[in-house]
This record gives sequence, C-alpha cells and structure tokens, in this order.
Amino acid sequence: MELNNTKYQKLDLKTYKKRIDEIEHDYRLHELGIRKNVYLSEYCYPINEYVIGNGKKDLFIVGGTHGSEIISVDFVLQLLKNLPNLKDYDPNLITLHVIPLQNPEGFDISTNTFSDISDEDFNKESYDYYLRYRTDNLINRFFGEVNNNFKKLEGKTITPSVFLDTIKQSFKSNAWKQLCDSRAIPKLKELEKFIFSLGEYDNYSILMQDIRLGLMNLEHAYKDELFFKSTIKRFNETLFSDELWQKIKDNVLVEIDQNSGTRLHQEKFQDKKIQSSVNPLLANNIEQRFIQLDIPKGSHIKFDPNGDFINLNLNAPNNQGNEILKNNKKVYGNEPSNNILAYIDGPIGKSTIDPDNFTFANENMILMQIMNSSIVQNRFLGSLLYHGTGGVIYSKPMHTKENDSKYSELKEYNDLLTEAYYHKTGYGQVSGATNTGFGDMYRNLVPGILLVELSKMGGNPIAPYGDISNIDRVIQTNLEAVNEVFKVLNEKIINKNEILRR
Repeated sequence: MELNNTKYQKLDLKTYKKRIDEIEHDYRLHELGIRKNVYLSEYCYPINEYVIGNGKKDLFIVGGTHGSEIISVDFVLQLLKNLPNLKDYDPNLITLHVIPLQNPEGFDISTNTFSDISDEDFNKESYDYYLRYRTDNLINRFFGEVNNNFKKLEGKTITPSVFLDTIKQSFKSNAWKQLCDSRAIPKLKELEKFIFSLGEYDNYSILMQDIRLGLMNLEHAYKDELFFKSTIKRFNETLFSDELWQKIKDNVLVEIDQNSGTRLHQEKFQDKKIQSSVNPLLANNIEQRFIQLDIPKGSHIKFDPNGDFINLNLNAPNNQGNEILKNNKKVYGNEPSNNILAYIDGPIGKSTIDPDNFTFANENMILMQIMNSSIVQNRFLGSLLYHGTGGVIYSKPMHTKENDSKYSELKEYNDLLTEAYYHKTGYGQVSGATNTGFGDMYRNLVPGILLVELSKMGGNPIAPYGDISNIDRVIQTNLEAVNEVFKVLNEKIINKNEILRR
C-alpha cells in the first residue's frame, strides 16, 4: 500500500477546509457511502463528522483533540483520503465515524501563530522550532541534575566555594554533555570554560559579581548567536538568581526554580499576536486572559484547549484538575512548558469550567452523543483517538479489584488491537493506566479505546514537520496500522464473534 500524493504543506484552518472539500468530492469515498454531519462549537466553528460504510459495527476515529497537535489532524485527513486504498476496510462490515478536527477553536489559535511562515519555508522553520524545543528540554534536564547535586548537600553549610564546586560538578554530567552536543547552541562550551576559570571564593557578593560580569561579557561576545544569548539569560535567571543566592545565605535547602526563565521555543513566537481566522471575539478573550495571568509570550503556539480553556483530554469527572482548580493550587506543565501553570485559563487548559459543578465541554458532549448511541445499539467496536507526539499507545483500562472479569475482557480486546498497531508502527503500549482523562473514562466502560501518540519526533505543533522523512514515516506506518486493525476486527466479526458478544 502506497500513499497517494501526500501533502506536506503547512496546515491551518484554511488548508484544512481545502482538504475537506477535496475529500467531500472524492468519487471513491462516495462509492464507499460517505456522508457528513455538522456540529457547532461554542464559538460557532463547524465540527465535521464523516460517516462511511454501512456495516453493523461502528469504529470511531478522532483527530485534533488538542489545538496544537496538528499532525493528528493531518493524519486523519490522510486516512480519509487513502481509505479506498486500505484493502482490509470492508464498508459492509464496519461503519466508520471520522472526526478529523474535534477542537477547531484551539486549532485555529495555535495555527494562526505561524500563519506568516510560507509553505516553502515551513520545513526549515519547523526544524528551527524542533531545535529550540529539544534544547529547552535538555536545559530542564541539566537543571534537574544541578538540583540533584544540591540535594546531596542537605544539612551542610554551602560556602561560595562549595556552591561553585557543585555547579562545576554538574557541568561534568551526561545531561550537560547532551546539551553541549545539541546543534542549537554550538558556543555553549564557552559557558563551561568561564565557570571552570573561576577560582576559590569566600565572599558571595564578589562571586555573584564576577559571575554576572562574566555572563554579560559572554552575551556581548556572542551577541549574534541568538540561542546562546537566550540560554545565558535563562541560566542567569535560574541558576544565578537573587532568590537562589538568598537561600544560600539563609542556609536553607537549596533548590533552583526550574519553572522560571524564558523558553527558546516560546521566544520564536513571542511577537506574534493571538489571532483567530473565524471569530475575533475568541482571540480577544484569550489574549485578555493571557495578559491578566501574565502567561509567557509566544506560548500560544502550543494552545491545547478550546476557546473556554477546557483541555478536552482532561475533561473528566475524576481528573485531578478539578481539585487543583477548586483549591487554587499551583501546578506547572510538563517540560518544556514547565514555566506555564496548568489547570487554569492558559495554553495548557483546565479540566472543567466550574470544579464544584463539573460539566463536559461541548466538543466532548458531541463525541459522547454519537459514541453512546453506538454503544446502546450494541454496534460499538472502539475508537482510535489520535494525538501529536510520543510514538506510544495508551490502551490499558484502569484495574479495579471489584470487577476483575470486566477488566480482563477490556484488556484482552485492547491488547489485541494494540498488538496489531505495534506490528506496523513499533509504538509501545504505555505500561501505566489511569482513570482521570476523557479517554480513560471510556476505556474503563467499553472495549477498543486506543489513544495513539503519532510522532516520535516531539515538539507540538510543528517540530515533527522539521523532517519530511519523519512525516512520511508517520503517515505511511499509521495507515498500515489502521489497515491492520481493520483486518483484526474483520476476523473477529466474521470468525470469532464471541470477543464482541456482550
């Protein structure tokens, strides 16, 4: 099976609509019986559901749950386009329900951030973003190593020389070596040379003065190396901050604040205005909240929630975000977005509008409506929920001792589909299982709920497009994997109906 004219252009709402138009006019899909249902988001964006085939069992395929995971939308569009090429899809056995873009509001905000990048430059700019994103992660990893070394000093007096020796020890770590090997900051070794040039100190003020002066000289010497300059700034704000010096002077537990400082991947888009191509009110509401909450500029490149700041994947009754929101706790995002508060009105999003009165987001209500109808009619085969990066599959239901037989039934079915998927993609099954997300909630109720993280090349939204061979591999292998899932389902429907009997 070969791809048919795969497109690697920049994907935004305008391009999405063009591809949808091509799909809707594809005679091959009309031969398969394609029809469309249209729902509306809170800000009146259309959410399209394509129903294909007339089988007695339903399989759901969903992309674009998070606004910044454009590769998931890209893949589901490619899947629709190439569906006639999948030899094991039988429209007389399986009816497909395909939602290419569940969260058009977040998608519009995220993709408008890079709207001025041309199609011709998109690959190059995506690779630049990938380097920034990866380097931010490496810096976080190094700071974690520094904190580990500080923890070893607990209970000891940290003199200026002890502090300096601890920093020098951190520069000998594998985390620092990986950071220096990054192509993004070729001059970073100059920082190490400077630190190791510092001798013995018995006065904090003099040591701090020398470090600040040295960093200033490095910035000036390599002022044209923008990544280097930004990294030096972050080291200054984090590793050599006034707060850290004060902790040392007060002889308290020293731990650097890894949530502070700028991020290279955010800086790339820090001058980009928050925009919407459909609803200016949406963009204005988001921009005002960003200003009120002092959210880092440029972080809307990774805008995951909908226009009401609901993260659709977190939107479940048991999600920890409900309690976090209720108690106004400070919880930061995962690296490298660990300078952004989660579970609030921001680019990561929250679990619900009102934690005292949980409600599902409109986008999830739409999906629940069509899935529940299938479940009630005993037509439900499962759902492939596509996300952006990681190259893994979440498929394990939450284990409950009270209902082991149900767990075993769900696990057997999900493992069967996961194995089929692994055979073509090499995506491993995530070992843990939770009961806190929207997909997790359904995974504990019905079989066949798989959440697939597509690209092993991380960095939503555009980093995976920094390598065309990566996108080609993702699209091709996942198309083959879906075909393999069809094959397994066909065999169970035709030959082994007992696995589907409820």
